[in-house]
Amino acid sequence: MTSSDDQRFLDYVLWNGYVSDERKLFYVATPKVACTSLKWWFAELEGVAQAVQQLKTSGETDPELVIHDSMFSVAPQLIVQNPERLDQIKADEYFSFALVRNPYKRLFSAWQSKILLREPLQIEPYQGQPFVEYPVKLLSDVTGAFECFLEYLCVHERNAFKDFHWTPQYDLIGPALSPRMVVSKIEDTAALNAALRVHLADAYIDPFTKSKANESLIPYLPEFISPRSKELIDELYAKDFETYGYMTQIPPAKEQFSQEQLTLALKGIDLLRGRHQRMSEMRQCSLDQMAVLLKDKEWLDEQRETWMAFGKSKEDQVIALESYYNAEYQKQKSGLAEAQLEITALIAERDNLKKLQPMLAEARLEIAERTSDHEKFLLKHKKYLAARQFIDTKIVARLRKVTHIFNRTKGA
Repeated sequence: MTSSDDQRFLDYVLWNGYVSDERKLFYVATPKVACTSLKWWFAELEGVAQAVQQLKTSGETDPELVIHDSMFSVAPQLIVQNPERLDQIKADEYFSFALVRNPYKRLFSAWQSKILLREPLQIEPYQGQPFVEYPVKLLSDVTGAFECFLEYLCVHERNAFKDFHWTPQYDLIGPALSPRMVVSKIEDTAALNAALRVHLADAYIDPFTKSKANESLIPYLPEFISPRSKELIDELYAKDFETYGYMTQIPPAKEQFSQEQLTLALKGIDLLRGRHQRMSEMRQCSLDQMAVLLKDKEWLDEQRETWMAFGKSKEDQVIALESYYNAEYQKQKSGLAEAQLEITALIAERDNLKKLQPMLAEARLEIAERTSDHEKFLLKHKKYLAARQFIDTKIVARLRKVTHIFNRTKGA
């Protein structure tokens, strides 16, 4: 196997491997090898079957098939998911098993359930291909339609199969994941069933007694494998024959099937095709609506970025305003404290002034008394000046005159 083959193998096991840590049990599902029944068995063993049945989100067309896409939603811990857990399963020697099926019967079953019935999830990539539109009315038409399908696989998918339902079993599970892994043929499960009974003990539930899911409307008949179909199957699935011990001989049928039974089966197939077509249309409608919703989501995401940027700018403005007003508040708070100190000082000064008021009254009284005394003094002073002026003008002048005359007389 190439590195890409190894990676595909690993990816398949990680998402199609079911593990019970409690029971140390590991099962790798193989499409078209009782995998629907065994997945339900595993869900019942782990107590999640009812929860899977109640889940309403499956895209499958049949209640029996919901186990395929609902197990992970209900009990993701039962799916391997990562290489580290797979290594732990190998190291702890879990009881590991897988089942394989005769390639002739497996391929015919896969073609019928997925292509002839036009199962929506499988038919979509092949719409319009000749093997899809191949008309089936007679038993020989079944042979021709199946051969046409195999020719397509040989030409277009022999190196990379698109669907696990017709991928060689060897590519899905290999010879064995570990030396202890049991790979059992679905045609003979007695040994595997006995080993499970021993391993599970009281928890044992028989996985092979329930009615088979996906019962075929057209049973396998050897005549449905034309010589060319056998040649193609032998070539495309050579490793399955070699690895799992199947003979390259077309196996016999277990029942008879007439043209009348085919005609009746085709009526049922037409009904199922109609249902599948309707479900496919509904699924496509849902996908279209989902695409519109995703486009709207992208637009909303773009708008979200715009509004987030706008909101961020407004948030920055709010932060700036908060910072500004906080600073202003601190200034006002500081100013208020200073004003309160000034008021306290003024109150103290007022109190001091009140204490000075009696002294001021006394001072005013003293000033009034002094003013009165001063006015009296001024009045006396005016009288004194008037008396002096009188003396100077009347008496002193005359004395000077007399003195002058006396001096003249004496000198003479």
